[in-house]
Amino acid sequence: MDDEQVQLRSSGDNNINNNDDGRRRRRRKKGAMKFGDEDFTLSSINDYDEAEWGEVCGACCRHTPDEIGKILLGILGLCFFQYFFFFSLDLLGTGAKVLSGCRGGLLFGSHINPVSAVMVAALATSLMQSSSTTTSIVVALVSDGVITVETGVYLVMGANIGTTITNDMVSLAQFANVEEMERAFASACLHDLFNWMTVAILLPFEVLTGYLEHVTKLIVDGAETKKGEDWDGPMEKWVKPLTRKLIISNKKAIILVAEGSSCDNPDWYPTRCIDGLPESKATCHTGFVTCDKATGNCPAWFRQGATLVDDKVAGGVSVVMALILCYICILGLMWIAQWLLKGLTTRVVYKVVNMNGYIGIAVGAGLTMLLQSSSLTTAVLTPWVGIGVIRIEQVYPLILGANVGTTLSSILSALVASGLDPLQVALAHLFFNITGVLIWYPIPHLRRIPIFLGRRMGKGVRVFRLFAPLYIVFFFFIFPVITIAISQLFEEGKTAGGAVTVTILSLFVIGMTYWCYCRGGAHRTADWIQSIKFPSRRSAAPASFSTEADEGGGVEHFGDEDPERAKLSDSQEEIEQ
Repeated sequence: MDDEQVQLRSSGDNNINNNDDGRRRRRRKKGAMKFGDEDFTLSSINDYDEAEWGEVCGACCRHTPDEIGKILLGILGLCFFQYFFFFSLDLLGTGAKVLSGCRGGLLFGSHINPVSAVMVAALATSLMQSSSTTTSIVVALVSDGVITVETGVYLVMGANIGTTITNDMVSLAQFANVEEMERAFASACLHDLFNWMTVAILLPFEVLTGYLEHVTKLIVDGAETKKGEDWDGPMEKWVKPLTRKLIISNKKAIILVAEGSSCDNPDWYPTRCIDGLPESKATCHTGFVTCDKATGNCPAWFRQGATLVDDKVAGGVSVVMALILCYICILGLMWIAQWLLKGLTTRVVYKVVNMNGYIGIAVGAGLTMLLQSSSLTTAVLTPWVGIGVIRIEQVYPLILGANVGTTLSSILSALVASGLDPLQVALAHLFFNITGVLIWYPIPHLRRIPIFLGRRMGKGVRVFRLFAPLYIVFFFFIFPVITIAISQLFEEGKTAGGAVTVTILSLFVIGMTYWCYCRGGAHRTADWIQSIKFPSRRSAAPASFSTEADEGGGVEHFGDEDPERAKLSDSQEEIEQ
């Protein structure tokens, strides 16, 4: 075959591809794009004519008996996998508290400066997989006078950062599909970015002005707290009983370690029960694995004579089991969801899930108050973003609301504690999140910053899928440890060494930034990774961190509502020509 024939065939193939793209875009303009089509997630919501609620009702209600049976079966499947997804996350948090509770408690034991306090809480929360546990510990330490209100304010800032690790880990369940992984990880990173950027603004502002401490002090002055009953939400009633059959973490032991007790306390280990009496909360001395306070029953993984190592093994087994179960449940949820939604027009889907952003914040806050965990709320949303049911712009206000709603746990803990200082810390947690929402949502240009950065993180996964686990390890473990070590240099009279270390690291970061964005380093690195990585299960166009589009000369600008639209508009112009 000569060169002219090759060129003609290539030209014909290009014309066919262009015609296919043109048909897809014309279908999109008419609202005929179906959920699950190859490019159904690349377009913006603005590309669709808004569906009427009558059309939505028709799509939901007009079904044959066979289709109704299929829908009911799918709903039952969704409920089944959703329940065990909640169970896996609860088991993950409980196992992590048993496995890392000693280490997490020790992190609170020393005098720490504001920067160290934020990083200590972030690291402890990452280890224990629960901001509620961290804030409860902080409230208890403030109540007992172990730490000041000022330190408690910085600790709850760090707890907000550490709790987002659960969401990032959930996004890894879609690792096998690069397109779903890109969207899921971008959504998960929104939670991280919001908290990191809010801390970056409010931490120095709090150090300089004491804003949160003073505002909350004015609120609690003259107030009274009365010891009452804890409120039990749906998780407490329906999910935790199953977890307690396997393992129960001893939060009181973690608090005692934070107050200075030894992890291998002789009152705890080896565990022992009164001879001749059944194992129960009243008859046994327990360690980090304890018995149920309400019923007195001991879990399956509690045993007499257990040591600290035995309890850590039980916690580790729980974590592994929880991760496996979480992965299975996400796969089940996503398969059933795609099975139910396949063929439904996308404008109907987006009409149902699309809502006003401020209503989304309220919904996210309300859902988190019910679940008593922002990690659960955001982890539930992440897989749905991955398969394209919810868009990143729609999930953002829900995440902000979840951040506000999670403060309910610390407020409830403070209300049953003695004194007003714990309540002041809990309110500081609330005002920290409210201030963050006021900074990063009402103003459109500021609102687009976390969304833009989240999309860039997602593109990093498309270039190199191991970017996601490396990001988790670095930002939730390595970076806090390095920051704590550097900040301690200034506390221990080694100011010169700390200053030199900070200077060297700053120059390194500046140099890498200049090389990446001014010398083409990011583009070359992306090309190098593309050349050595294993092929994806699904074909996808190479992506890079360069702001220039790979084809068509399209440019992605900061603050674009949808970075993919630049490529689509350029391709559309070529088709029309």
